[in-house]
Amino acid sequence: MLSPAVPGDRSGTHVYATLDGLRGIAAALIAIRHAGPLFPGWEFPHSPLAVDLFFVISGFVIASAYDRRLENGLTPMGFMKLRLIRLYPLYLAGLLLGLAAGMLCWLTGTDPRLSAATLMGPFLVGLLILPSPFTWNNETFPLNPPAWSLFFELAINYIYAVAYRRVTKARLIGATCIFGALLLIMSLNDMGLDEGHSWPHFSTGFVRVVFSFSAGLLLFRIRRRVNISSSGSVLVIGLAGATLAMPNLGQWYSLVAITLWIPVLVFFATMVEPGARVRRACLLLGQISYPLYVLHSPAAVIVESALARVGVVHPNAVIGVIFLGSMMVIALWTDRFIKALIGDRFRGERRMQSSRPDIGGSPAVTTSNALQ
Repeated sequence: MLSPAVPGDRSGTHVYATLDGLRGIAAALIAIRHAGPLFPGWEFPHSPLAVDLFFVISGFVIASAYDRRLENGLTPMGFMKLRLIRLYPLYLAGLLLGLAAGMLCWLTGTDPRLSAATLMGPFLVGLLILPSPFTWNNETFPLNPPAWSLFFELAINYIYAVAYRRVTKARLIGATCIFGALLLIMSLNDMGLDEGHSWPHFSTGFVRVVFSFSAGLLLFRIRRRVNISSSGSVLVIGLAGATLAMPNLGQWYSLVAITLWIPVLVFFATMVEPGARVRRACLLLGQISYPLYVLHSPAAVIVESALARVGVVHPNAVIGVIFLGSMMVIALWTDRFIKALIGDRFRGERRMQSSRPDIGGSPAVTTSNALQ
């Protein structure tokens, strides 16, 4: 059965459930990566590609939800207010949890680099969702490294809102070509394409977000009719999970995945919507993806530190599975609690079931030191 992707999606009324499924699976793989000591032997070296997946999805769904509203007079500041209402409460929860994790590492002597002064600088700067010049591990957001992609998410969102009327299909094609070429140059020079979270490679994050977000906007401009197919939806989600879970296939794999394969996956994901049962699972995965993304890294630090204190230095993967399941439940509860707390102020964003990593991000992709 076919139904139009438009008319509803330009006003944000169409929910792309398959995109939610993609985000949820990607966020889970990122959590496993960042909680590496809890998952011995579970290595997903290409899971950082989740950030690029998140940004492509973000570009598509931001356009779906806000193109018409910006056309009808929504100001860039009004748009950013809505985005902050959506992103900031959970971001703040992750920042506070990161501060707690840092204090625990300091007080227990787990990381001798930490002190009250060391932690307070990144915390105060982090309240503004800005990269911190005060860092002990080269991370731009040392208390909660995955937050680097949220900074880039908000930055590219603002650029989109300001330049909305000039963002034509031709210019989007130009942007993806230019920044795709930059990714190629970076790859040829052996620059890691999974970077952007640390200060030495901060510019890499900018290139990744501009390419992927532009690709997402472009995909919305060329979207097609939606086919209701649970099997197709599950296939696309499975392919995305496999893409992120591959063993190390080198830099060229990452380049092809970012510039070609991930946009293709997202394009097909927007064309297939699942039936009722799979749809419910996808929407649930989408609901937990952002809180899981922003809470998992400092939570993993706390769990690892607590286990070390009771003598569990080398936990097995069973503990990791319990951790991931618990984090999913906590993510779901936290998301619902914050939505209820915000109430009517969240209503303007409630339509955006598939807004992101909300993965920047970021689901996040970092290779943190003390707080990984």
